[in-house]
Amino acid sequence: MAKKYIKGFSGLRFWPVTANTAEAYTTGTVFVVAGAQSATTDRSTEDYTVYADDQVWDSGADFQSEKLEITVLQLPLDLMAKLDGADYSEQTKTYSWGPDKVAPELAVGFRALKADGTYRMIKYYSGKVNTIKTDYTTKGSNKEGSAYVITLTMNTRVGDGKLHIIKDTESASDLTWLDTVDQLPTE
Repeated sequence: MAKKYIKGFSGLRFWPVTANTAEAYTTGTVFVVAGAQSATTDRSTEDYTVYADDQVWDSGADFQSEKLEITVLQLPLDLMAKLDGADYSEQTKTYSWGPDKVAPELAVGFRALKADGTYRMIKYYSGKVNTIKTDYTTKGSNKEGSAYVITLTMNTRVGDGKLHIIKDTESASDLTWLDTVDQLPTE
């Protein structure tokens, strides 16, 4: 039996979410981010316990959100502005951000190479960038480059309550699945 553990990360892409309501979910044109290095997820839940008849009647956890932390080796200014809602001037090639800027709603997709040569592909339906972090260090101690860490809060799609969708490839043609995000209502 082939080993199927995850050993890679690539194909990072974002779609602007143009509608996310009970009636419709649509996305705009995809933009790809080169230099993807890693992604880490951390699901946040809130535990609850309901007591009745002097005992625990019910217990569980309610989903709050999922933090997605993506590391990329390069992040051009125009692309950074698309992610965090900053202003970018094509004419002067300058990026400007302030606390009054609102990050746009984005869908996120990527793939993870498995040891058997196939991929696990993941698409999140809705999220916003919270922070973009980088460390500027001197050349002498910076042999691998200064990576950017993009932190997003991912939430469920309004129309159906889905957070993400995941698919494992069986052939190379399956990779086209990552080119689009399923819209609502479905056709």
